[in-house]
Amino acid sequence: PGNQTRVILMAVGLGAFLVIAVQSLQRNLLIELDPASRGNLPNMYLIDIQKDQRAGVEKLIAEATGERPELIPTVRARIAAINGRDIDLGSGEMRGDRGRLGREYVLTYRSTLDANETIIAGKMWDPTPATEPEVSIAEDIKGMQGLDLGSTITLDIVGRKLTARVTSVRRVDWRRARTGFLILFRPNVLDSAPTMFVGGLSGPGDDLSRSRLQRAVVEKYPNVSIIDVAEVVQLVRRL
Repeated sequence: PGNQTRVILMAVGLGAFLVIAVQSLQRNLLIELDPASRGNLPNMYLIDIQKDQRAGVEKLIAEATGERPELIPTVRARIAAINGRDIDLGSGEMRGDRGRLGREYVLTYRSTLDANETIIAGKMWDPTPATEPEVSIAEDIKGMQGLDLGSTITLDIVGRKLTARVTSVRRVDWRRARTGFLILFRPNVLDSAPTMFVGGLSGPGDDLSRSRLQRAVVEKYPNVSIIDVAEVVQLVRRL
């Protein structure tokens, strides 16, 4: 009675918990960053590819890796209105969604789902051209100012307003995403919009070969940026 047993046990317990937590965190991070567990995820990304450069970049990558990269068209836009209501970031109702409403979105268009996407509401469109603009939204932005299946969303694309109807809601597994988009358009609507292509590829495994590939691309297409994911992962693993 009157000794410090409880305090000592608590101090020892907290110390043990801290050591175990740090070791567990380290182990989990290393597992997440293990290239063997990444499956078919790319180790290099190309961005800022212009329309007239697409064929040349695809050929250059195919010659270097033996794999033709999948270059995805992207268009940048901002949300101008939801269900006909203009976005006013200064209003009290929209202040809570300022981060999502005020950001610039990167859009794409395609007629099929990626392997890491599933429809949770509505249905995916068929390959035939649409009679009106249609979009599929990720569940991450569902409910934003009433945005849901059947809603309309107006996007400002380089000063031009385009209103589309939400015909499906997707669940995206971002951990397995080669690329991922919150807003997906039905094809044929954005064909004339200013487009930039991005793509992920499984580049050479060794650092020297990847550096040579990056140099070859940049020498011919200086505006194209390449992100070496493998190098970033190696740096994080070392840290």
